[in-house]
Amino acid sequence: MDHNRILCAGAIEGLPAEFKGEPVSAEDAAGALVDGSCGLLVCGPANARGLLAKRGLLAPEVPVVVAAGSMDQEEEFVKLGADACLWGDRLALLPATVAALLEKRAALALRSRERTLEAEGRVCAAMVHDFNNILGAIEGYATLNLRQLAGTDPLREDLEEIRKAVAKGADLARKLMTFSRRQNVNKVAVGIPLLLSGLRERAEGLMGGGLRLETDLRPGLPEVMADPAPLEQLLLSLLANARDAMPGGGVVTLKAEALKPEGPALRVPAPPGAEFVKISVIDSGAGLTPEAAARLFEPFFSTKGRGKGSGLSLAAAYGIARQHGGWLEAKTLEGRGSEFSVFLPARGI
Repeated sequence: MDHNRILCAGAIEGLPAEFKGEPVSAEDAAGALVDGSCGLLVCGPANARGLLAKRGLLAPEVPVVVAAGSMDQEEEFVKLGADACLWGDRLALLPATVAALLEKRAALALRSRERTLEAEGRVCAAMVHDFNNILGAIEGYATLNLRQLAGTDPLREDLEEIRKAVAKGADLARKLMTFSRRQNVNKVAVGIPLLLSGLRERAEGLMGGGLRLETDLRPGLPEVMADPAPLEQLLLSLLANARDAMPGGGVVTLKAEALKPEGPALRVPAPPGAEFVKISVIDSGAGLTPEAAARLFEPFFSTKGRGKGSGLSLAAAYGIARQHGGWLEAKTLEGRGSEFSVFLPARGI
């Protein structure tokens, strides 16, 4: 689904030149509501009633703007569900109105995804508790049997394989607990330049041949309160993700800057003017489709082939960011690479 695709249904007179809606017929606009390929719909009064009815049934999340109507029609169209009605001189407000409605829709979609991830985290935490009890029993019985066998007994190999499988299961459980934010963190004052300097040394081996890691540290980076070990795990996961996105080689950039996000850009409760550190991992790989990007932080979701990953690394990274009072976000375009960024509150917030 393209949340930024703006459709203009039917011929509408007087639209401002800077408006960039895609002209379509009323029938095609209705079809776009059905298949989810419409981000916002602009229509004239002649098509408004039918399209508003279809929107209400098929895609209530899609904003609809009725343009070139009249003041007398505004009350009717608003009752039918129009998000805005513009006519006469007010048509000049169409680009700004569209931008505001798209921003509002993006913010609502983001909150919906975060609520879904919160619910999944609660389910994971409950599931992991029982899962660990089962693993503990398997590990215990395997260990007891190993102690009773002679060193040359062929059954030892089978029991060791069981213990290896338990260890893999325990690692999955640990990642799920990290995603659900049930892991203990011991926060200390962390200097970003020092953290990234040590990370770079570890990442050189992770990158492999054909990839070059560059760093871009902006001046004036404040300290953050963080547990260095999970924070490093988060960043290594993002670097490994960038490596996997560029099998043919290239440049991965590790960037850090200080900023003060406001409005929809601020994703956690914070006082006005609060300062955050943004650490980004930027690649020039294949990028992702909008559908895949919307599911990136779901546990067990992976764009890799079967058997090439658990689908938990980014979910765990999301949990680590949230446990540190920040958030993780991704900007990606298919064929144009990706930028994964973690936002951490500066020390003192």
